[in-house]
Amino acid sequence: MKELELQGSLRTETGKGKATRLRKNGLIPGIVYGNKGNLMVTINHDDMVRLLQKATANAIFNLKVEKKEDRKVVIKEVQRDVITRNFLHVDLFEISMKKKIKISVPIEETGQPVGIKMGGILTHILRELKVECLPESIPETIKIDVSNLDVGHNLHVRDIEVPDGVTVLSNPDETICSVNLAEAEKSKEAEEEEAAAAAEEEAVAGEAPAGGPADAKEKTADDKGQDKEKDKKK
Repeated sequence: MKELELQGSLRTETGKGKATRLRKNGLIPGIVYGNKGNLMVTINHDDMVRLLQKATANAIFNLKVEKKEDRKVVIKEVQRDVITRNFLHVDLFEISMKKKIKISVPIEETGQPVGIKMGGILTHILRELKVECLPESIPETIKIDVSNLDVGHNLHVRDIEVPDGVTVLSNPDETICSVNLAEAEKSKEAEEEEAAAAAEEEAVAGEAPAGGPADAKEKTADDKGQDKEKDKKK
């Protein structure tokens, strides 16, 4: 995977007021989570925009910071303004080119299912595949050919072929996509709506089930605010 150069500067000041001033000056406050300790940095907002326009998913960046050794990093999470979509904060994760990492790779579907000619509809269920590999072996996408999918057929994780050096961590029985007739899709949606309504009634009557954390690389300012409000209520 091709590396991209990312220029950063050391950041010594913290706090909401300091971060606001940085943003007004065209800088993004950020943190590098490193193998030998974390590093607070700032990155030029326009430089980040230009880089991400040409970067592929899971791109590896060579981070250059004055008076510090270069670090290989990937983007862990970016926070954007909910209205302007400008970057508010970025979290970077330092990697070693000699150690395997666990990462999610986008699934790219190619071809047109034969079932579509019979009136079928292609339904996308899984958009990313969780894999483990060395950083240099991270695929930009995992390509799957859906041409042979007929009506009533599914494509599962176990059906995918991945490049050498890449290990699939996702559940092999998980469905990636399927082709069904339009009426079958409507029936399925109705069943899901009924199940959701039943779950809601149970939640009202008793205690709601606990949920696990969801993978996310991007959050808006509203998301962060809602998280803080939930913490306060707790």
